[in-house]
Amino acid sequence: MVRLKTPTLSTTKTISCGDSFPCGYGLPEIKNSYPSLLARSFDSDLTSLARPGCCNYSVAKQIEYATDLVSSDEDFVLVSTTNEDRIAFAKTGHVLNGGITLEKLNYKFHKKDLLTELPFEPSNEIESETISNILYAPHGILKEEPKERLEALQTYSKYIYDRAIKKDQDIFMLLWKLTKLNQKTKNWVCITNYNEIYDQFPDNTLLINFGALCKDHPDVIGSGHFNEEGHEIVLNKIEEWYIDKIERPYYENKK
Repeated sequence: MVRLKTPTLSTTKTISCGDSFPCGYGLPEIKNSYPSLLARSFDSDLTSLARPGCCNYSVAKQIEYATDLVSSDEDFVLVSTTNEDRIAFAKTGHVLNGGITLEKLNYKFHKKDLLTELPFEPSNEIESETISNILYAPHGILKEEPKERLEALQTYSKYIYDRAIKKDQDIFMLLWKLTKLNQKTKNWVCITNYNEIYDQFPDNTLLINFGALCKDHPDVIGSGHFNEEGHEIVLNKIEEWYIDKIERPYYENKK
């Protein structure tokens, strides 16, 4: 694949938010994930807050945390949203007192799949899980729930959960946290399939269909993610956006 011109602006820190895709899930080597490739292109340090299986509420909390991490114009935030068919709930035995922060999200089960070390110690009080896993493939996290509670989650997912309502809620949450991020820095991009986010932030949004990439460039282990070539395609789109929206305006304003 032909690589674009490497971005030349100084970027000291890259912060990645999202689900399993920016974690490089399905790759033999996660160093070939698009956040890792981008950080190397920037010659910057990478901090990944992304976690496989998480919902857009969790991604919004990642954006919130990333906003606090931004300390200069040389920091860059990379956001990848997920689909709305995922929910968050407190683990059995946990009462969520005080403010809900990203640190309460359960990263423990997915520790081996994280792209980098976390900048905090999670308390693992909040689960974030896909509707399909709740209904059809309860795994380690869900098997820790009492039978009655898992059945209640399955009943909710099957009979009460509404995808259209959840999508609207997710978009509101994401837009709120992206607005706060945009007030802190303009040096960010959101990869999504939500046109509503593009309509609000056209200069900071890349509409990329991850589903199509998975179909055209499936990973070798059949995990439903895309392979190294897919990650290169995403990287090239980010670099192209960065050169057009960040670098070129910067140098034009210097003239």
